[in-house]
Amino acid sequence: MGMKLNTTRRSFLKLSAAVAGSAALVGSSAMQPGAAMAEGANPGAGDIKRVRTACRGCGKMECGVWVTVQNGRAIKIEGDESAYQSNGNCCTKSQASIQAAYHPDRLLYPLKRTKPKGEEPGWQRISWDEAIKTCHEKLTEVQGKYGGEGVMHMTGTSRFWGMRGGPLASLYGAVNGHGAAQICKGIRRDAGSLTIENGIFFNETVGFPKVYVQWGTGPSISNYDDTCRTITEVIARSEKYILIDPRLNNEGHEADIHLALRPGTDGAMALGWTHLVMKNGWEDHEFCTRWSNGPYLYCEELDINDQPFHTGKFTRGNGLDVKTRLLRECDLVEGGSVSRFMVWDSLANNGEGGLTYFDADEKIGLWEGEKEHHKPTTFTDYVRPSGDIRGDGSDGDVSGRIPDPTQFEIEREPELWYEGEVTLKDGRTVKVKSVWKKYWDDVVSKYTPEYTGEICDVDPKLIEEAVEAWAGQRFDPRFSNGGLHYQLAPEQAGNSMQNFRALGILSAMVGAYDTPAGNRGMTRVPINAGGVAIPANEVAAAKKKKDPNEPFVEQFDKKANIACAEEFPLTRWTARTDAKSCWVAALESKPYPIKGCVAVTGNFMNQSNATYAWNALKSLDFFVDMDLWHAPMTELADIKLPAQHWLEIPGFARISQGAHGAFGANVNCIAPPGEAKFEIEVAQMWFKEAGKPFYDPETGDAWGPVTRYMDHVIKDTGMNHEEFLDKFAKHGWFRAKDEYPEIWGTYKRYETGELRQVDGMVYKEGDHMPGMPVPCMKMEIWSTIMETYLSPETKGLPERLKDLTPSEICLPEYKEPPLSPVSTPELMEEYPFNMTTGRRNPVYFHSEHRQLPWCREQWPVPRVEINPADAEKLGIQQGDWVWIESKDGKIREVADLYHGVKPGVINTEHTWWLPEFSAPTHGWELVCINALVDKEAQDPYTGSSQLRAYPVKIYKATPENSPFGNPCPCDVDGTPCISDASDPRLKAWLPTYEGRD
Repeated sequence: MGMKLNTTRRSFLKLSAAVAGSAALVGSSAMQPGAAMAEGANPGAGDIKRVRTACRGCGKMECGVWVTVQNGRAIKIEGDESAYQSNGNCCTKSQASIQAAYHPDRLLYPLKRTKPKGEEPGWQRISWDEAIKTCHEKLTEVQGKYGGEGVMHMTGTSRFWGMRGGPLASLYGAVNGHGAAQICKGIRRDAGSLTIENGIFFNETVGFPKVYVQWGTGPSISNYDDTCRTITEVIARSEKYILIDPRLNNEGHEADIHLALRPGTDGAMALGWTHLVMKNGWEDHEFCTRWSNGPYLYCEELDINDQPFHTGKFTRGNGLDVKTRLLRECDLVEGGSVSRFMVWDSLANNGEGGLTYFDADEKIGLWEGEKEHHKPTTFTDYVRPSGDIRGDGSDGDVSGRIPDPTQFEIEREPELWYEGEVTLKDGRTVKVKSVWKKYWDDVVSKYTPEYTGEICDVDPKLIEEAVEAWAGQRFDPRFSNGGLHYQLAPEQAGNSMQNFRALGILSAMVGAYDTPAGNRGMTRVPINAGGVAIPANEVAAAKKKKDPNEPFVEQFDKKANIACAEEFPLTRWTARTDAKSCWVAALESKPYPIKGCVAVTGNFMNQSNATYAWNALKSLDFFVDMDLWHAPMTELADIKLPAQHWLEIPGFARISQGAHGAFGANVNCIAPPGEAKFEIEVAQMWFKEAGKPFYDPETGDAWGPVTRYMDHVIKDTGMNHEEFLDKFAKHGWFRAKDEYPEIWGTYKRYETGELRQVDGMVYKEGDHMPGMPVPCMKMEIWSTIMETYLSPETKGLPERLKDLTPSEICLPEYKEPPLSPVSTPELMEEYPFNMTTGRRNPVYFHSEHRQLPWCREQWPVPRVEINPADAEKLGIQQGDWVWIESKDGKIREVADLYHGVKPGVINTEHTWWLPEFSAPTHGWELVCINALVDKEAQDPYTGSSQLRAYPVKIYKATPENSPFGNPCPCDVDGTPCISDASDPRLKAWLPTYEGRD
């Protein structure tokens, strides 16, 4: 029912001090955690240099590191003291990167298949010229036979060997892509774009929130946009630490309050918190009245197709024709404006109240009677505590500036709770109510603590205590006590879009959007570090945009032919094809055949049903994959291309993906092995083979050199790449707050005019108008974009949406996961356990590092956490191999008895495979949890997979119920997998320094 923990911050700090003292006693006789040395390294011999760079051992954090290179060989990786975003630390995955770079199983040369798919591939070495030529010819054949729809791409997790799939597939007109973003950050970003801006979920943890709310994430070991050391500091400095998670995670033992909700019910919990905020008046009144569409009036009687207005030049797709039932001036008077949204002003008419409006015309953006925008002119520095808990906390640093409050030009009070009547231009008297009140009446009011507690299986009193601590009283009157640190869990339960709309609105509602330690969004500076740009296309697009004769086409219409357009129409706006639709098109040719794929470290195991995905990949006519390894997916390729590791690529600018505001560079440390190439170099070769310019031919060679790309990335900084890398080497990591005080060093940018810009990950100058880049120019509690594309009047809505009311679509209502004890009770008798997954551990990042000896010896097998009481009933003991089975499949993991999961819940690990097993599967089908996924269990708006909250059964693996009579998973010849640190096969993976040519 949830837990209230009693460990105090003081006791935790004492414990930290004791641990530090113990470490000091060990002194130099022990290896320090931040300075792992390679096997056989002798730091006192040979030519030695230290290279400052950005670690990419995981996909997200941009931790700053020093790499020590001796005689051209990397021998040590340690934290960079200038990297404030990672507090000068680096993790186990970073240190193990040496073993990855020098691994004997690295792909060294282009390879082509000589045997049928599904068998051992019989790889044969070929030249790069043959590889690129073959890829272009085969994909051109697929395009000629099936059109651009016949080609798809796959991408990984935003590393240098993971993001070129889309640009390469675009050469063949591809419209569909399979990417990790479907179940990892993408839907959070899309929900942000519908509500305020792309990426609002990113929490500025480096600002040290007074109340730290950790929701569905375990960043102390996952390094997911926050490094482990940063989170340790945050928890130690917070006055309250609230954990919302079905399990007690690693750092959760320090939580003051643990809301151990039922897996998949995050949306209900978010609405329960919203209920208490709205009921008790804990909202930030100024923000909600001035900067949200909460006071806008809604009228059920309006014709949604009457007088749409064009807006949203900074929304995704650069504009749309908005259709809405929000009351506008054009509904009240003939010839009235289509962009003036009506609001009830309780101060109008000498306090009797009356209608006023906000004009959301993108050239105006003013309240009625205002003549100009009143941007803040005075600011107050925000000084956060010292970033080191080992100090006394007195030496704080200036961490940005907060605008002093501005006032309406004409005194007014937009009413949040209004309900009344108005007379329309046709003479009808109709009822209207504010969006705020409609949100309360139609959605929030029923989510009392008792109702929320019943849904989530949490004590209602703990819910009340948590919300009051977070929102009830501010420690600093200028801003909230902190944002919400919400991440993966709400994204993977089959109800992701509305979960994140509810969470984003909740955080902003209490004034935690773009405030110190709040949800600031992604760091945006003028550096294009995403690695997916095609410079020549950017030049052409800019010219096209300036052409007055170029007709405007909405994104929704541009993407009408993506594979999931009919089943999930909102994806025509988000431009993300769901994974299932890709696989159905490949395997069943619905709605059309997909028969070619360009993959750059994509992962078929990360979403949808892995078995179905594997069979779909096998069915492709041509498949090319670029990667570091022989991994399960690469074994289905027709051509394999070797990628460079992060220690090997040329210098490349990097930005914090989160809200930390750090930027620096990934710098070359060592030479690549064999013929491994940097992705950009491969793209240049490929575009040349296709006869398409990669760079603007009017300014130089259309296909190189790579330095042209490196210069392109930072062109708006005023430096070339050599100057940038030299400055980074001397200066260390840059703080965007210092380098760009207007666009990142200032909070509440919706007031200063620095928030409205093109939706994306790079800062591009906008119109400098106060407000947000959404149609209403205010936070949209009522989503006009969802209303435009998904209203009940829309023809051809899919079955999933047909019976929903406008409020259930345009407001973030909670829906049970497609599979759950509530939505599918008939499954619970055979499958009585509620399974969550995605468990993080210190040595792996998703499917990576299973072949690195340092990592595998620490964590040799996949583990499933089960409550000891459940284990005892089932005869399961610690360390037993167990079967985990759903209606769609079964796999094995090792039991890990843990009181931190409630009875009836198990917690499994994801994307496991066994590199020691033979091709082509490398054992994924024996241990990959997504073999249990129902491919039809999806979010109704985006199609993102339900990967958590599954009904399953768990039972002990025995010789009688296991292949080869061995509970431990075995290869096709009966050889068991590596299951402990003493296995001699680990030594075969030790680094190879010779023979890498």
